[in-house]
Amino acid sequence: MSTDTTFLCSICKQVVQPTSSHSTSSPWITPPDQTLDAFRKAVLRDCFICSKLWNLSELHRIGWESLDPQLWRPLSFRVDKEYYEGNDILHQIRVIVMYRDPTQTHSERSTELRFRLIPSSVDESTGSTGTLDLAYSWFSECFHGHDQCKRLPTSAANWLPTRLVDIGSRGETTWRLVVTSENSKLKRYQPRPQYMALSYRWGTEPQKLVLSSHNLDLLGRGSPIVQLPQTFQDLVVVAHHLGIRYVWIDCLCIIQDSRNDWEKEALTMREVYTNAACNVAASASSSPAGGLFRSRVTKDIRPGIVRSNLAFQEPGEFYMFDKGYWDRHLLYGALHTRGWVFQERFLSPRQIYFTRSQVMRECLEEHKCEGFPRGIPLHESSKSIKRLLPPQRNDDETKVEGLMPFDALDLWIDIVATYSKCEFSVKEDKLYALGGIAKLFQEVTGDTYLAGLWRSRLLHQLDWYTLMPQPRIMSKHRAPSWSWISVDGPVQPTHPAHGYHFLAEVMDASVTTTSAGNDLVNVIGGSITLRAKVYDATYEREYPLTNDGLIHFGSKDKALPPFTTWPYLDAVEDNLNKSGHTSLLPLRNQEVNWEDLERDQSGDTNDVTCLILEKVGASKTTYRKIGWMYLWGGRSHGKENQDVIDAILKAHQSDRGWAQIILV
Repeated sequence: MSTDTTFLCSICKQVVQPTSSHSTSSPWITPPDQTLDAFRKAVLRDCFICSKLWNLSELHRIGWESLDPQLWRPLSFRVDKEYYEGNDILHQIRVIVMYRDPTQTHSERSTELRFRLIPSSVDESTGSTGTLDLAYSWFSECFHGHDQCKRLPTSAANWLPTRLVDIGSRGETTWRLVVTSENSKLKRYQPRPQYMALSYRWGTEPQKLVLSSHNLDLLGRGSPIVQLPQTFQDLVVVAHHLGIRYVWIDCLCIIQDSRNDWEKEALTMREVYTNAACNVAASASSSPAGGLFRSRVTKDIRPGIVRSNLAFQEPGEFYMFDKGYWDRHLLYGALHTRGWVFQERFLSPRQIYFTRSQVMRECLEEHKCEGFPRGIPLHESSKSIKRLLPPQRNDDETKVEGLMPFDALDLWIDIVATYSKCEFSVKEDKLYALGGIAKLFQEVTGDTYLAGLWRSRLLHQLDWYTLMPQPRIMSKHRAPSWSWISVDGPVQPTHPAHGYHFLAEVMDASVTTTSAGNDLVNVIGGSITLRAKVYDATYEREYPLTNDGLIHFGSKDKALPPFTTWPYLDAVEDNLNKSGHTSLLPLRNQEVNWEDLERDQSGDTNDVTCLILEKVGASKTTYRKIGWMYLWGGRSHGKENQDVIDAILKAHQSDRGWAQIILV
């Protein structure tokens, strides 16, 4: 990937850079004027091919150095070009070198050494033919060769969206909307035709072209492609280049003035993106007018090449690129902060991203980009679902056990942390835009979904907090207070760890929705019944004029000694005033080994997390969650914290003080 081309001697250059076509009937080329002396000089000048022949092994180096010129045989070359199946797009060129092995001078047999030439040019536009050829090669390689991408367990061989946009074959100038269940041409396809989906930003201005109940018939009769927004026009170019006739675009395939149609189609997003042959993302555009393609400075996407002796005594060449290379080129764009797009990326088996600087691709098995066309080293994509579908797991056994595997739970916790950072034009869409991913988890694990949490591992998922509280949306109920869905802004769920022990027990849990038989969206209520110990606490702020900072706690009945900590409140409205009363529910403790290097102290201790609760109405047993706190053990964090942790754990061993409480 260096800007300097690798040196080739005049003999090898005749093969790799021929000035005329090969005219003989034999596929082998033997350039004239070859001598052993010329071969040795080419090695000294570091000809790429000759040096590889010379340095195959120590025996080869000795053999070439001592070889009798009378035993020298000229090198013969064969060039084979390999194209992707069904088209004329170049995949690779094989250069085969036939030579007489200097370690086998008693034999007249020749030996082969094979080289591969992989196209590596980067054009000045992400919409160039060369760039689209590369995108096609990635798509074809995955579509035909990746077992995991082809056999996603939740995909359906004959499933199609309710509506698709028919863009015809390459060269077609019109598009039209088709209702898949009513189209006789689509019904004849066996298997079903492939379609491409699009991820894009709607932008701040109202879209001029959307499907409505008034133009449904009109769009079915056809319209010029050139009248589409630029992003949609560019999508047509990409789809035609990949040999795909149908595309799915939300604003043209969902009736935008029908709430019933929107809700019905929103529940099929898992199927729409899982069954798409490919999803294309307009990563660089803030609206449909922005288009997919960009001009770019090609040197900005290539890794650097530096000489370094950090690894070896003698300097060597190393690729040098920043650890955040992938995220910098992809995820920092405006598109990938959107909640709906997060789901689309996660569900699609294949993604092609048109960023401002390059085209990137990721699937369930690998990730590539123009800067690293054979794959970016040492990078693990956040799109990976291997933790949900580990090959060694038996899904039937998991469903019988009734517990979500920890690898799947770990993935869900990562999803929650990332998804909670996303933005929404309509805040109430937060449950809908996660519904497709939840449906995937539900189908694979058999677990019960409860407004962003999973029934079999509820206690693990109650252990979350917010770093930057925001106002709650008061106009419409979105989720119970114990669900992270109920708040806006980033949340931080905690991962299960060694030495974890819960201090509460789930007795019952449920959510109520307006949609019969569908527990993914439209939540209007929910509760968790816990067997736990709840402490009535008093508090006093150290800095009463702020909504954060240290707070001094005590308990009304002296069940807990006084302590000071920094609570994390869920929302701006959940403000603890200058002083007052609240309730604390110890949730879990973790055995940890701590070390204070400054004080030269260490030891084993326990940390404890607590939910901060507020009583609901006049009820003595019904609460809502308003915050979270973490109590660090170890004397280096203060005797107060250690004393209250000891008191909590001692009380937990007693049969006294337990109660059934309800979180809503």
